[in-house]
Amino acid sequence: MMESVTSQLSLHGKLTYLAHLFKALTRKHHLEYLPILKSSLSDNSIIIDVGAHSGQFTKLFSTIVPAGRVYAFEPGSYASSILKKVIGIYRLRNVTYVNKGLGEQCKKERLNIPVKRSGSLGFGLSHLGSDKQDVRTMLSETIEIITLDSFAESEKLEKINFIKADIEGWEMQLLLGAKSIIQKWHPVLTLEVNRQFLSRAENTPEELWNFLSDNGYEIFRLFCDENRILQTKLAPEPFDGNIICYPY
Repeated sequence: MMESVTSQLSLHGKLTYLAHLFKALTRKHHLEYLPILKSSLSDNSIIIDVGAHSGQFTKLFSTIVPAGRVYAFEPGSYASSILKKVIGIYRLRNVTYVNKGLGEQCKKERLNIPVKRSGSLGFGLSHLGSDKQDVRTMLSETIEIITLDSFAESEKLEKINFIKADIEGWEMQLLLGAKSIIQKWHPVLTLEVNRQFLSRAENTPEELWNFLSDNGYEIFRLFCDENRILQTKLAPEPFDGNIICYPY
């Protein structure tokens, strides 16, 4: 069994871990998303936060759905150790942490975490799959992958309203493992699209676009203007960037 990343940290890496934890606890992130999120969610919505990282979106989601639930999926030991502290210290009682990744099949995978020149971890860029263009030093650990369909069944979920995924190229794999949910409940989706990252799983933006279109979604581009107000624009053609997808 491959050891966890946290046990492989250098002295500098251990010190920067404290800085990452401090930022996660004291800073508010993604507030520019509030108008879009509030228009898509109700107090009792069920949210799937895939690639919850250190809890930036998780904290925001928790405040928007006080009578709902947020399932925060984060398989990486470094990020999850911070995420769990954030959930506990902020007493996010409507958040359930899940120490697994999501994909097309239930299996074990290797999670790769880039090491910066300083020795700290670029844990926000952790990814599955190989990337020949990425020549950075990596630390790796073995994680468990499940499907969202199987998770919803095991948890006896009666609905899922919203799925956010920023998982460095594994987005298509997530969708393939959530076919039943998508066809049954048609949750709103926010996804990161990056051609190079998607190639790690041998997927493409075109494949992702076709999947969404075939399952009854309209795709909008997300971006911020100079005042950091989130804007949307219909995106009929594949591109690299952040998208939000609404069922027809």
